[in-house]
Amino acid sequence: IIPARNLVEVISFLRGDNSFVPIAPNTSSEKFIKKDFSDVRGQELAKRAMLIAAAGGHNLLMLGPPGCGKSMLAERFSCLLPELTTKEAQSVVKIHSAVGLPIERILAGIRPYRNPHHGISEAGLVGGGSPPRPGEISLAHKGVLFLDELPEFRRSVIEALRAPLETHKVAIARVKGSITFPAQFQLLAAMNPCPCGRLGVPNIQCLCGQHDINNYIKKISQPILDRIDLHVELDAVPADKLRNLPVSNDVEAKQQIVMECHQKAIKRQGIINSLMSNKQIEQVVRLSDNALKILDRSAKSGLINARGYFRIIKVAQTIADLSNSEEVKAIHMSEALTFRLMERLQGQKLSSVA
Repeated sequence: IIPARNLVEVISFLRGDNSFVPIAPNTSSEKFIKKDFSDVRGQELAKRAMLIAAAGGHNLLMLGPPGCGKSMLAERFSCLLPELTTKEAQSVVKIHSAVGLPIERILAGIRPYRNPHHGISEAGLVGGGSPPRPGEISLAHKGVLFLDELPEFRRSVIEALRAPLETHKVAIARVKGSITFPAQFQLLAAMNPCPCGRLGVPNIQCLCGQHDINNYIKKISQPILDRIDLHVELDAVPADKLRNLPVSNDVEAKQQIVMECHQKAIKRQGIINSLMSNKQIEQVVRLSDNALKILDRSAKSGLINARGYFRIIKVAQTIADLSNSEEVKAIHMSEALTFRLMERLQGQKLSSVA
């Protein structure tokens, strides 16, 4: 970083004046307050899903009643992720600088976290305008995009995520030309189990009819669900039992595990597990016979389609990496399949889970 007080000094530097002394930015992250899981009680299954998501770079959907901790968990997800590398930070700084956002946290290695309101427009999410500006998905580049109350977003806004989730970029075409913004983000989403949010809450009656519940769940299309690798259900936590629930205070250890999983995947196939192509999956993933049988049985039952088939293999590979296993075993595949909650809900009567 070479500081200049005005444009005259900038011109002087460009003409060869060597009197300017570069300065080093304060890249320490110690001055920023970091949220972690130490104040999240219970929800161990959701924390497990978050560890898997962080270790493999997978997208995650949380389903649960209001007040069960979905937003709180999402805000703390970044604490599991490795800090930005210098190259990653440079690419993120370019985007945030272009729209006038602060860059101190990025220079300190803290990954972006974006949480847009469900009333956001399609242009606000994916980018657009004149001149074109990056949207929230580009501002979340190399970081996390959290969509709370996912069914409350307009259908066109949600569907606009399809291509960026696959290509990790967004192209905006205008009369004067087109521009491409990077958008390699990790999607976290949350939703209630029904429109009123009371479905499954002990001692509280759900006010929604079966038709209303089915329509609410179906607001999230199958193509979008296919691109979300992990679906986890959170239970309502009784307020009078909060004090007796366990508290997680091993964030640094989990971050180290996540970093090791990233390094293991990069050494094996050059990228983290979620970014593997179908061809790479066939080349590097070693499935045991029992794991393959479980996967094929699920595919034949109609629980998963072709896109979901390969995404489940990627999640199972991440679980195997967390277990330090060179082979994806039946136990890893079974756990990966348990996190396909939405397909199970859409394939059965929701009244049975009330």
